[in-house]
Amino acid sequence: MTVTDQDNGKDVELPQGSTLLVKLNSNPSTGYSWSVKGDPSPLKLQKKSFRQPKQQKPGAPGMQEFRFTSASAGMVMLTLEYRRPWEHEAAAARTFQVHVMAR
Repeated sequence: MTVTDQDNGKDVELPQGSTLLVKLNSNPSTGYSWSVKGDPSPLKLQKKSFRQPKQQKPGAPGMQEFRFTSASAGMVMLTLEYRRPWEHEAAAARTFQVHVMAR
């Protein structure tokens, strides 16, 4: 199952053992990047990556991807924050949340 920026605030049902792919617009050249806030259990982060569209110039925006698997049954409010990692006291520029019900 894949969720994107347009799914912010929605509820998602995920069968146990399934994969949840979160794709969010990002531009790491600005210093900002998405990161998982808190413990995503019962989800387990398997991989995170950044994909830039083909034939884009360096510094152009792209898509940051997070791949989670459902390790067990349970519920979690999966929260990702878009921030500069060195600005510890600053509020996140953007927040993405989905309520995941792993079954």
